[in-house]
Amino acid sequence: MKIGTKKQEIYNLLVNDAKLRDNDNMLIAEIWRQEVAEIDEAKPKSILSNNLGVLDYLGGGDLTSPESITRCRRKIQQENPSLRGRKYILRLQQQTEVKTEIKNWNNEQN
Repeated sequence: MKIGTKKQEIYNLLVNDAKLRDNDNMLIAEIWRQEVAEIDEAKPKSILSNNLGVLDYLGGGDLTSPESITRCRRKIQQENPSLRGRKYILRLQQQTEVKTEIKNWNNEQN
């Protein structure tokens, strides 16, 4: 796996499918679905009869690790705030509310 290629692939997925911005499991599943399709397409029919599953591919090092995918997603979203999901915006809104509540509580205690 070339990092630049995978980063571009993840970037394209985030641009084209907003639900992947908030859900790492869906993003990982989509990446793996594409990778398994590529592996299956490249193998002769006799090898495909083994019925290798996703876990076999993952264990064999044929699939991108979940950590690499999520790390890449975080970096892309850091560099491109427009690709952050709804959960990010909700957390920012809650952060402001919590800060205000803490300030008010501290003022009441003093």
